[in-house]
Order: sequence, then C-alpha cells, then structure tokens
Amino acid sequence: MKKKNKKSKGWFEDRRVALLVALILAVLSWILVAGFINPGDTRRLTPITIDYSRNADMYEARNLRIVGEPTPRYAEVQVSGDGSVIGPLTTTSVTVYPDYSAVTGPGPQELRLLYEKVDFGDYNITEVSAIATGYSLDSNPKHTVTLVFEELETKEFPIAVKADNVTAADGFFRDTPTADPARVTIDGAKTELDRIAQVVAVLEDDVELTETTSYQDVPLTLMDSAGNVLDTAAMNLNFSITSTTVTVPIMVSKSIQLTATFIGLPSYFDTDWFYERVQLTPDTLQVVGSASAFEHIGDTVSVATFDASTLTPGWQSEPQEIELPEGSGLSYHDQQREIIVSFDTTGMIEKVFEVEAENISVKNGPRSATITPDMQTMSVKLFGPADEINSLLPEDIALEIDASGVPASNDQQTIPAKVVVPSATHTIPTGNYSVLCSIEMN
Repeated sequence: MKKKNKKSKGWFEDRRVALLVALILAVLSWILVAGFINPGDTRRLTPITIDYSRNADMYEARNLRIVGEPTPRYAEVQVSGDGSVIGPLTTTSVTVYPDYSAVTGPGPQELRLLYEKVDFGDYNITEVSAIATGYSLDSNPKHTVTLVFEELETKEFPIAVKADNVTAADGFFRDTPTADPARVTIDGAKTELDRIAQVVAVLEDDVELTETTSYQDVPLTLMDSAGNVLDTAAMNLNFSITSTTVTVPIMVSKSIQLTATFIGLPSYFDTDWFYERVQLTPDTLQVVGSASAFEHIGDTVSVATFDASTLTPGWQSEPQEIELPEGSGLSYHDQQREIIVSFDTTGMIEKVFEVEAENISVKNGPRSATITPDMQTMSVKLFGPADEINSLLPEDIALEIDASGVPASNDQQTIPAKVVVPSATHTIPTGNYSVLCSIEMN
C-alpha cells in the first residue's frame, strides 16, 4: 500500500507569519496616526511680517501718525491642531496686526497684537508674540508692541523772498520782491511745524537788473527762529507747493512836480495868471514807477481838484491825501502823503453887483417855447484884483441862463445860470446862481 505525500504550504499561509505581519501593520498605523492626525500637534510659524497699515484709519481719524519706522517688524505665531492641517501652513497663512483701538492721543502706546486666519481650517492659534528679528526667538516673548504717536497739524505760512544779491543798476530802484503763490500750506507733526519760523524763497542769482524780472520754480526753504535752514528731508512734511515764482520789481525813483486843478474858470479867463497864484505844500513828491509809467505822465502830475467858484480871500484847502493818477503804475516813495493847496489872494477883493434884466439872457432854449426871467435884477458876487473889480460897471456883467434841459411845456421853473464878465480876465464869479423863469409854448 502506497503512502500519500503532504502538500507544502506558503509562508503567508502560516498562521504565525500572518500574526506577525498584522502586528507590524498595526504599529505602522499607530505611527501614522500619531504623526499626522494627532489633534494635539503644535508648530510655530515665523517670521510673520506685522501689518502695521491695517486699521491705520483708527489713529489717523484722531489726527495722529506713527513716529519713525514701526518696530519690531516680525511676529511668531504658535498653532495647534491635526498635523495634516497645520503641516502645510506658512507664514502667509496668518495675518498679525496691532490693536489700534487703544490709541487715544500722542505719545508712546503699548498695543496688543491681534491675528486673523488667512488660510481657514480646523486649527487654533495659541500664541502670538513679537520677535526682534526674523529668525531669533526672544527667550521672553512679548505679546504687544510699543509705538510712539505724534499729533498732526496743518499750518499756512506766508512766503518771504530773500534776494540779497539781486540789485538794481544805477538810476533804478529795486522795490520789494514778491512771491506768487504767496502762501504755502504744510501738513505734518505739530512738533515739527512748531520748529518752522519762516518759509523763504531764496534767489541765489548775483545780478544787477534794469527791468522787472520774474524767476520761476524758486524752491521753498524752511527756517527756524534763529535763521537756521531746516532739513525738510528728515521732517516728513507734506507741502501744498514746493516752489513759487518770484518777481523782482525794478523801478525808477523820481521827483515829480505837483499841481492842482481848478474847475469852473470862465473860458475867457487868464489861466496862466491864475495858476501862478496857486501854491502847493509840498510841491514835489518822490515816487517810484516803471520807466514807461513816467513816459506817460511826464514831469508834472495833478493830485487835487477844486472848484474855483468857492475861492474867498485868504483861501486855503484842508490837508488832503495826495491822489496819484489811477492806473499810472506809480507808488509813493516819500512818507509825505498829504498836500495843502492855497491861493494867493493878495490885492484881491470881493464885490457884489446887481445885474439888470437887460443883461440876463437865455441860451440853448427850445425853439417851440419862449422863456422869460421873472425878475428885474440879480445880485452876483465877483472876486478878483481890486483895480479890475473897481473898474467894472453893471452893464459889463451878464447872466446867462442855460435852458438846454428845460422841457417844452407851459411851466415856471428855476433854471441854472452863470455869470459872464468878458472884460475881466482875472475876475472869478463866486457862488452858484439860478433864475426863476416862465415858459410859454409858441
């Protein structure tokens, strides 16, 4: 009888081998879970750049700004969670920024560091701390940053002009240089603005001018109360303008002869004789202006006007301001701004005459009407040299009624009239006259 041969088994079919493999796989699974799925894992994200610009409007609304460059620049964040979740996180996964809600005014402020997840997931942020450098962890980490705030202010300054080396040639006068724009607005820290005593546009040119000259884009310079130039690059200021146009007026300084004008002199009057008796105090004035301005006005300027019919013996005006011709381009150089005008009445007298009706005439009346004076005589006053006045007869004096403005209608009106003494070229009718007249339509 033949024996049967036993069939050999594979080693995986061996129960003891299978148990060993199962044990190995269990250990590997435990390692995998412990290393990547353990919810108690922690890691540090560093360096994270602190976002100092976030929510800056909170302190800007209080008119504040941070002094200098904010430090520290970096923060370190500790996160915890499943290894599979926190493993891929980077320094850009979390934003760190100061809590500006605690800022109330200028000065140093210690502010908490806040955080916000950028990459959302099932993990926790357990610690946020500032670090001095990007990679060195402080052994005693701080969870705050200290920033210094300063108060901002806006000030407007006039722009002065400094042009020490810009002069006028011989025979010319340099007037005060001007800037256009003439003012500048500066924004910055109050402490910095308080250092500014003056804003100056400085002309560096060394030149002798014979005409008014403008310089464009002249830079502005800041000076303190001691006259020292301030370094604007280190002051963190904002300017409405950084340059201006400077104009240096070059004028002619000249003495002009002053005269006065008298209105109301008769057309036949000897005006040369009259103005020889007019005296002005002062009779000259030092003025400045462009060369062309003097070409237009000449050497004599009338600066006051009077009515000759108001003259009386010993007449003298009240002091009055000298009036330079409007639009002449001239300006005062002297301190003297008032003038007194007098009229030499030596040998002159006043005398009243009666003008007869036959010497009263109507001029310029309408053709459709007859105008008749309703009076037989009119008393008039004359002022002139005694010999000329005393030689006059009543018939030498006429009264002319100007009816140019009289309406053509039956009426009775008082009409202006003027005294005429053609034979007396040095005699002045004084006062104002009018005649009551009857008007009848033809």
